[in-house]
Amino acid sequence: MYGYKLKRPNAEIVKEHIELQRELKSDQYIDAENVCIEQVPHAIDEKEPIRHYNGKDVNETFEFSRSAFGQLVNRVKVPLQFYDRCPKHLQVAIFDHFVTGKKDTQFLLRNIDVGNEDRTNVRAVLSDKYGIIDDHQVFPVVLEALADDVETEIVHFVYDDKVSQLLIHFTDTDTHYQGTDMVAGLLVSNSETGHGAVWLEPVVTIPTCSFVNRRALRAQKVDMRIVHKGDVDPQRIKDMARQAKEIAQVGIVQVAEAWEAKVKVAHALSYAKGIDGLPKRLYDILEEEWSKEEELIKAEVARRIMLMAKELPLFKSIPVQQSAGQFLGLYNNYKSRIGQIMEEME
Repeated sequence: MYGYKLKRPNAEIVKEHIELQRELKSDQYIDAENVCIEQVPHAIDEKEPIRHYNGKDVNETFEFSRSAFGQLVNRVKVPLQFYDRCPKHLQVAIFDHFVTGKKDTQFLLRNIDVGNEDRTNVRAVLSDKYGIIDDHQVFPVVLEALADDVETEIVHFVYDDKVSQLLIHFTDTDTHYQGTDMVAGLLVSNSETGHGAVWLEPVVTIPTCSFVNRRALRAQKVDMRIVHKGDVDPQRIKDMARQAKEIAQVGIVQVAEAWEAKVKVAHALSYAKGIDGLPKRLYDILEEEWSKEEELIKAEVARRIMLMAKELPLFKSIPVQQSAGQFLGLYNNYKSRIGQIMEEME
């Protein structure tokens, strides 16, 4: 696994960093029948999964990340956990039958240079029909689309081996409510390795965390997602960013309301226990903290869930982040709330 985080960079630094990363990456299409298990000495520990494979025609050695190898075996309907539990001789037989024995099948290997001159490091294995939209096609376009809006600030650009994210604040929306600073923003996500589409999400940030909620907006048919097909339309990006700013300002009001609302501890614990991707060790921390109280402030519950998400790798934190926003009811009925807010302002 690899990853990096740029804190408070300007647009040029983000673009330069993405270009540097781009230079380390390459793609190749290879027939399944041309990927075979590397001949390894019998002295190697039988419990250690095989991770090195040869290309018959191209005469090179492939080293798959665990994520990439999972994609490879999943494409031929072999569960990774099952494969890992098998002894080496059975791993060889499974690979030879289900991968090397797969005729008329081609894979897209997405590679990265990590300094190993004797092997090719594979970061993803995808269908040969996969529509590529890489970071250099997304984030610079977003930054250019927002270049005319001087009231923006890049908070961070962060990535791991599965997803990249850019967090931008609209500084002219900065609000102070009962001792808490809140600001509307835009969270842009992309996966170069087949783990998700391009997302442009409205976000509400308070100190220490940011709230999002795809589910509520998808239910209201808000356009936030760009699937990996074809190029990215700059005008569409600009329109999506403008709409995100509008929606996130409704979210600020909703988060402020959540500081006034209270929930029963039993409800908060039941909700946290059902969060997809929240490890039991983190749930136990919340249970220990919350069980001493009878009621909790709704916004504080969401904040604590978000802080638990920060304990996880970036990609694994996403469903937990989304659950925090869902608990708040963030962006629910946002269109009617816009009208209400406008009336109150008049």
